[in-house]
Amino acid sequence: MIKFLFIFLFIFEANAKDNCEIYNIFDEPVKSNLCQKGQRLFGYHQFDSENSQFKYEFNKKFNVHLLKLYKSETLNFLEKFCTNDNNLKIKEIINFNKKRNSKFTTKVIISCKLK
Repeated sequence: MIKFLFIFLFIFEANAKDNCEIYNIFDEPVKSNLCQKGQRLFGYHQFDSENSQFKYEFNKKFNVHLLKLYKSETLNFLEKFCTNDNNLKIKEIINFNKKRNSKFTTKVIISCKLK
């Protein structure tokens, strides 16, 4: 059984190029020329804030909650790059920031399949 598992791991190794990452998706025009259709796309945006509690709005078309602060930018990104399926996810990570003037750093992560 262990030999089978060992052989299985070598035959079906994961390839890091199966994913595509784009940073600062709301700050500048996004270029996805390094990404291929059908690849798993991760889009990132980070911002500082005095607030850790944000307002959200549910979008029926994509079946996700959108951060109201970046609603239009998020919708533009989703329309342009993401297929609307069950793989689409949006996550915000909010951390206390000890070193900067603002109190919190928020990172928005959008993951989807590239159109």
